[in-house]
Amino acid sequence: MASLFAQQLYFMAFQKRREQLERLFPHHSENHPNIPPSIYGVVINSKQKCDLLSKSYLSVILAEKLVGNIRYPRRHAQMILSRQHFFQNVKCVATLAGHSNLVNSVAFHPTAPLLATGSEDDTAKLWRFSPDGSAATCVATLKGHSSNVCSVAFHPTAPLLATGSWEAAKLWRFSPDCMEATCVATLKGHCYNVMSVVFHPTEPLLATGSDDKTAKLWRISPDGSAATCVATLAGHSNSVWSVAFHPTAPLLATGSDDKTAKLWRLSPDGLEATCVATLVGHSNTVWSVAFHPMAPLLATISGDKTVKLWR
Repeated sequence: MASLFAQQLYFMAFQKRREQLERLFPHHSENHPNIPPSIYGVVINSKQKCDLLSKSYLSVILAEKLVGNIRYPRRHAQMILSRQHFFQNVKCVATLAGHSNLVNSVAFHPTAPLLATGSEDDTAKLWRFSPDGSAATCVATLKGHSSNVCSVAFHPTAPLLATGSWEAAKLWRFSPDCMEATCVATLKGHCYNVMSVVFHPTEPLLATGSDDKTAKLWRISPDGSAATCVATLAGHSNSVWSVAFHPTAPLLATGSDDKTAKLWRLSPDGLEATCVATLVGHSNTVWSVAFHPMAPLLATISGDKTVKLWR
């Protein structure tokens, strides 16, 4: 049973890495002559798939095929796939100075060389980092909030950034060259500070958490120019500090000043959410919640100086 679970986890990791690599190298497709169709699961059966996944170098082979004709494809593939490689010798390579007050939130774009930051100077900033990641230049300062920007989050595919502030959440569309961003929507609905924002990984949904003791689900319009509140998640007895979507399951997690986290199940149409579990155990504020990308685990961090893992 443990072996089957490990194989499933490995397959999920493999699929996720394949998708990441295809975004990094969009000129390679499933019809690339160097990639056997069987790697994409088209012509292999379940037993063959498990046999393949038992070989720990399969993901590296896939990456090597995807990066194609660079000089050292195997080495480059291993660099892409191995966090250990990247962080063997950790050192600061860049300091991003530009905000005039505390920086509260930071987020990398999933595919573009961009970083977003949110600050108590009432602005967010977009930073473009160099190809080798050793420098970053501020390319846009997003002005429009009238108070502290608590949270920033990139849309997984669309050219959108969400920001949460003490007065509202906003959607910003950045230009094709990523050198500027324009506010396209202000999300009015919370009656107090918006502390956290997060996009759904695949559906046109945004979740927000607020000091008004609620989280809200917002449906993003097809053109990304508007958002409509479709559900208000009431149940916490104090501020909601953090919201996080599960990467694959229809679940949202919330962390609160009431010392609990909650799990909410989304309806198939994404228009409703029902609380299915209240996680009690922390003795202070639950500041942040995060799902494991593959394993059935949720992490919560708290003012009680602990991190808890929930299965």
